[in-house]
Parts: sequence; structure tokens; C-alpha cells
Amino acid sequence: MIKLAGLRGVFSLAVLVLLVSVGAAFAAAPKFPPLTGRVVDNANILSPEAEAKLTTELATLESQTGRQLVVATLPDLQGYEIEDYG
Repeated sequence: MIKLAGLRGVFSLAVLVLLVSVGAAFAAAPKFPPLTGRVVDNANILSPEAEAKLTTELATLESQTGRQLVVATLPDLQGYEIEDYG
């Protein structure tokens, strides 16, 4: 009986460690802006004309290939490397 209780304790501890690890990974993930269209300019670097042109080109790409592509600008990388956003 003691052996069974010990295994339950080890299992419970393993599950707890797993849940804490997963929670920490999600908490540490970069915050992405809400998807509001094909172009999301959160850094406010695109002119309305450039944003409209990109939106048109991305729509054309999707209609010709079936592939979707989104262009997003961010004011900063939130302390992450650029590769983390790829």
C-alpha cells in the first residue's frame, strides 16, 4: 500500500511539474497583435496607400495560389529575437 501511495505521489508531482512548465511557456510567448486583416500595422510605419497596395497584392496572391500571407509590423520585439516570430 505504501508503494502505491508513493507512485501516486510521484505521478502527481510529475503532472504538476508538467502543468507549471506548460503554463510558463505560454506566459513567456511573444504577444501578437490581433489579426484584423492581411496587413496589421501596429508600429504605424505604413502609409494608408502602402497598406492598401499590400492588401491588394496579398489578396491577389491568395486568389492565384490559395496561400495566405499576413504582413504585420510591431513597435518592438518585446525582448525576443526576430527568429521567435518566424
